[in-house]
Amino acid sequence: MIKPLTVPPKTGHKTLLYSELATDLDNLEADIAVLGMPYGSAYSAADFTNDQTNAPTAIRQATDRVVRSPGHYDFDIDGPLLQERDDIRFVDCGDVIADLAAPGSHYERVEAVVRKILTSTQISDVVCATDAGREGELIFRYVYEAAGCDKPVRRLWISSLTPEAIRRGFASLRDGRDMDPLADAARGRSRADWLVGMNLSRACSLAFDEDLSVDSVGDGTLTFAGV
Repeated sequence: MIKPLTVPPKTGHKTLLYSELATDLDNLEADIAVLGMPYGSAYSAADFTNDQTNAPTAIRQATDRVVRSPGHYDFDIDGPLLQERDDIRFVDCGDVIADLAAPGSHYERVEAVVRKILTSTQISDVVCATDAGREGELIFRYVYEAAGCDKPVRRLWISSLTPEAIRRGFASLRDGRDMDPLADAARGRSRADWLVGMNLSRACSLAFDEDLSVDSVGDGTLTFAGV
């Protein structure tokens, strides 16, 4: 028997903001879809219950304290979340659960869910809304490419999360191809960090006879000057 990729939340609120539950990913029709995904790799049965794996439930419950549904008033945007529009379908796809018999296998199901959503015939194009920078661009590219998605990409490029900035950003989405040079730079840095960091960490550890970690983020210029 094939296990479902997602299941309805088992505790607390059944959906985020009392939205519609939609676990049939093969026939998903939605403008906004949220998905609960466990974080981290569990090594034992006890590790399946921790702050990270409980996060989807905690978020669903916490949002109820401020906004009880997508149609209710939100003070951050000075109005209803969906601006009283009835042409937007907001759904909760449930949670990708962990398997006690196969710790870590939920990663494969997470990838399958994201792949299914991104390649759905219901989706015409994809908006990349990650951080406006190299790391954010690279994270999106990794997900997009791993999912085997070839849909057109538009880029949300904002450095502020005020309602006005978000509206302006969505009103002037950029062609995703414009970000190709940024993505190439991000890949170059990522690979250099890994190669240089791996080899320098080993070399410094041997030279100083202790475990040392060398990388562009954790060490920085002053550490290199000290070495």
